[in-house]
Amino acid sequence: MVASLFLVGASTASQAVVVLEKVRTRRYFDAVLDLGVALTFSALFAGTLGGSAVAMVASVLFSVYLYFRPVKVNLPEVSERTRTVVGVLTLLTLAVATVVVANLYYATVTAYLVAFLA
Repeated sequence: MVASLFLVGASTASQAVVVLEKVRTRRYFDAVLDLGVALTFSALFAGTLGGSAVAMVASVLFSVYLYFRPVKVNLPEVSERTRTVVGVLTLLTLAVATVVVANLYYATVTAYLVAFLA
């Protein structure tokens, strides 16, 4: 169980580092896509600690893949102000998604600890 918790924690931290690096380098589409995949996997595998670990590891592997092979999207040229607004909205989305995913994992871990201690 300790190894699973460590795996989920390490995966969560590496996911956050990869997404923040994408935001720092202004790869907003990749960052939003990463968050969408992380939330989807979390929802699909929610309820068990093993499922949470699978979801987080799969999400990290997907993030690393996108880091080296980014999605190419042909967007029209926009002003610097629009890019700044998109960047701020992406960071807000990242913050909300992090809270949602963390709550899913903590709820699962708490349920296991309560069942283990009972």
